[in-house]
Amino acid sequence: MSDMFYELIGLTNRLTPVNRKIDKKMFFNQMNFSTKEKQQITTWIDRVVMAYILAPQNINIHLYVDEEKKYENMSFIDISLKKELTLKQVQGLAEMLHEALPNPTVLCFGYKGKLLLCTALKRINKNNIQKAVVEELLLSSWLNLEDMNDPTEQFMKKIHFSSVSFTTFYELYSDFHYGIQLFEVAERNGEFIPYEKEELKTVQALIEQVAGLEGEIEHYRRLMKKESQFNKKVEYNVKIQELKKQYERLNKGI
Repeated sequence: MSDMFYELIGLTNRLTPVNRKIDKKMFFNQMNFSTKEKQQITTWIDRVVMAYILAPQNINIHLYVDEEKKYENMSFIDISLKKELTLKQVQGLAEMLHEALPNPTVLCFGYKGKLLLCTALKRINKNNIQKAVVEELLLSSWLNLEDMNDPTEQFMKKIHFSSVSFTTFYELYSDFHYGIQLFEVAERNGEFIPYEKEELKTVQALIEQVAGLEGEIEHYRRLMKKESQFNKKVEYNVKIQELKKQYERLNKGI
């Protein structure tokens, strides 16, 4: 499935894949993982492969380094999973791996013909240069590239190598990260809209508010279901209706 992904984003035609297997123990040597974290890496991950490395030597993109960031190259790593994981489990696994990978990396998780992409904006860990500080981690949903819906097709076009910036590795990687942000919004409203970055921040803030209202509505529904007193049930129902109105108003802005 990852091979199809690299074709869809136009990477196959630009570079020869590395396809070098990475020993999972490398992560143990790189990081001071707990016993539980080591067990998760061992039992959840089947195989790790360095698929592509983009560097100034093989592609005309400049490195970017300042006091906080170091983007000297960019890599794509394939991670085959042994079992189906929840998004929360994949997120925890991705955080561990990204911390152990100081350079900008797109993690491509694969399981039973589906693909999940993960990027992380990082800064230099001044206390330990072997370890990155993850500032913002993003995951796509599980993608079926053999049967793509319209948002997925638009997402692939957005991160295609004919659409992303080739100025620096920081800008290139940021474009991939931004693409996942847009796809997150598209997953919610069913339409891939190429918002400008400032506009996207506003939409994301609205989504967070809507998600909070959804949680509140569900909370009061549970209370109402458990409540035996009629007047309390009425009180909870009134609250739910108020929250629903707020929800509908905010949801129209997304």
